[in-house]
Amino acid sequence: MNCLNDDKFGPFVVGCRDDFDFTKTFEQLALSIAPNAFFIILAAARITKLTKTSGRVRAPFLLLAKTLSALALFGLHGAYLTGQIVNSHHGGRYSLLAAALATMSAAVLILCSRMAHARMDGPSDAITIFLFASVVCEAVQLRTHCLSSAPVFLTGCFAAITACTCLLLVVELASKSTRTAPTGVWKEPKRSRSALSKVFLWWLNDLVRYAYKHEIDPGDLGPLDEDLAAATYRNRFMTRYRTIQCKETNHPEHRRGWKVARALVRTLGTSCVAPGLPRLAISAFRFAHPFFISSILDHLAQATSYLPAGTAVAYVGIVLLLNIGSAMATSLYGYYQERAVAQKDKEVNKYKETAVQLRAIAMEGRNPLNKHFKETLDGLVTIRAYGWSESSIRLNDELVDKSQQSYFLSAILQTWLRTMLNLCIAMVASVFVGIASQLPTSTGLVGVALVTFMSAGEMLGNVIQSYTALQTSAVAVNRLKFLQDGVPREDDPGNIESPENWPSEGVVQLDAVSAAYKTSTPYPGKELALVEAQDPDDGLKAMSLHVKKGETMLVCGRTGSGKSTLLLLVQGFITPRSGSVTIDGLAPASVDRNKLRDSVIALPQFPFFLTSEYTVRDNLEHHFCSAELSLADIQEAKPQTLQDEDCMYALQTVGLWDTVSAQGGLDAPLKEGSLSRGQKQLFSLARAILRQRLKRRASGGAGGRLLLLDEFNTGLDASTESLMWDVIKTEFSSCTVICVAHRLGAASDFDHVAVLGHGRVMEEGVPSVLLEDPTSKFRAIWGMKEV
Repeated sequence: MNCLNDDKFGPFVVGCRDDFDFTKTFEQLALSIAPNAFFIILAAARITKLTKTSGRVRAPFLLLAKTLSALALFGLHGAYLTGQIVNSHHGGRYSLLAAALATMSAAVLILCSRMAHARMDGPSDAITIFLFASVVCEAVQLRTHCLSSAPVFLTGCFAAITACTCLLLVVELASKSTRTAPTGVWKEPKRSRSALSKVFLWWLNDLVRYAYKHEIDPGDLGPLDEDLAAATYRNRFMTRYRTIQCKETNHPEHRRGWKVARALVRTLGTSCVAPGLPRLAISAFRFAHPFFISSILDHLAQATSYLPAGTAVAYVGIVLLLNIGSAMATSLYGYYQERAVAQKDKEVNKYKETAVQLRAIAMEGRNPLNKHFKETLDGLVTIRAYGWSESSIRLNDELVDKSQQSYFLSAILQTWLRTMLNLCIAMVASVFVGIASQLPTSTGLVGVALVTFMSAGEMLGNVIQSYTALQTSAVAVNRLKFLQDGVPREDDPGNIESPENWPSEGVVQLDAVSAAYKTSTPYPGKELALVEAQDPDDGLKAMSLHVKKGETMLVCGRTGSGKSTLLLLVQGFITPRSGSVTIDGLAPASVDRNKLRDSVIALPQFPFFLTSEYTVRDNLEHHFCSAELSLADIQEAKPQTLQDEDCMYALQTVGLWDTVSAQGGLDAPLKEGSLSRGQKQLFSLARAILRQRLKRRASGGAGGRLLLLDEFNTGLDASTESLMWDVIKTEFSSCTVICVAHRLGAASDFDHVAVLGHGRVMEEGVPSVLLEDPTSKFRAIWGMKEV
């Protein structure tokens, strides 16, 4: 049958090739001339740019493979061009032009490939995209050659060209970085990834394989992409914000407000719009699926036995195009979507192993960031006093990047799974279409199968991700289980019997003490293994400090200097790694823990309260529930009225009795929100007064000589802070007081001050003397006390 429009643009042929093909003119113009001409222009610009750079990559065997493949491709195109000249009547209107441009692009490809190999860290995106597009276009043209009864020489040459293009694409995709880098841990930088690796997320394959056989930690994940780093977005935002601010300053009539929001939109605008095009592509592929199913079912219904070979091959190509295109669009959409929010059974197991470990790392990565936020807010005065703003910002950027690193990979891993499943579905669907078109089958069954293939990838992905979510959520359960069963109970040797009234003087002595919070303790179970990060720096480093009897000591310093660690050490919550700490000559580690914490009175920064059914009396007395000296013991020695008098005295002393009595008295429930921030601190001080009062009565006035204050004045107004200091000086006048504070409003009331830094005592002395020294670190902090 003669074609009626093969020499026209078409695009669809009429009168030949089962009326199911493109015209030769359309194929030559759209699938050969246009891409080759575009590549020649692009390659010329690329070569010009590469000539200005120096060679820095050496992989001679890979370069040799690329050169030989490119030379073979050039030779095949030359042979095909010769065949077209000899048999010009078998080609289309533009067959010679298409063959000539293809030969020229193959020649340019040789030079471009060699220069890109030597001067680029990774594969050339221009070359890999061109070769991938060429494979698709040449496959369509090869089918036309087979169906149009072209000379065997031309058909054979074109088949060899298609195969050689595939080979060259595989060679070009080889990563030069991974060939020279040590094997093992996955740390492939973004610049070494090819365009197709980014589209199909192949750069995750090494991580998945490694995580399947090994346990990974944050150090194995490699650096976060530079364009995702917190510092990058912070600099972009500040640049745009200053630009807007400068324009409005120079042109007040154009002032519109919302400067922060406008700068944020300009900073994130591209990232928010980027997922739009892939999302449209996904919708287009899904929209095309029903038309494909309708078309193949119509052909099957009209065929007497099976479809012609050419039509069957076309349908196989269409199903591959739809499914692989959908996989590419899904991958790009998922990748850019997760950026905006900053296969088989064996493959599923690999995905599960990697996802579980990434989830565990993500949970651990957020802890330092949250801690840094809190410490920064609490230590703003110190940070500003010492000029540590820039270093704090850099540390914040590093912690944000580390927390986003595992979260981003965990989210992208889900997109990788969907992409792999879609590629598998594409292979299965193409085989199914090929078989169904060549065997007598039920049209209805074929339709049902094809409809199932449309949603099979999504359904399988949801099942696997739901199962993996169950596994990854078990990380939290495992942590709780580990805390219950794996963490040993606090050591309580009780080797030394402390005196009845200990501590009677409140003398605290630290001699070259080094102490740290964390130890490296793995969680049980390979699949849920989670190792706590070990800080190489101790919280205290060879610290020596002496607090005399009845002395009031102020401890200050920047966030992370060791202030809170010092208080925890005195209370026995942590033990020194080296050196010694004593209270009245006894080491806290050698004293029974209940006895120790009952004897030392402490006011925390954030006091704890029992609400709902618990009363004011319960909240005043709950600290005695597990102590050696409990209110239950005291109740046997005195009447209830005396207890009420003690509670009332404590509340009256801090100025809360009127508030409590107005709400119903000591036996009224303590409701949530009934006390303000300052009143809660005053209530905590009332607990300490009651505890001190009862303890001294029971011990004859000799016990309870040590008071610890942990930033208790944070967030208090000046009047409340002044009231608390007056009460402390009156009620605890005979006690040794160690106070950790950022706000230094009452620093002059202390006998001694110690400035800590990096776990050491940087400076100590009398506050009034240090304030007169212009080089004093304490004076620098004092100058910022009102900030």
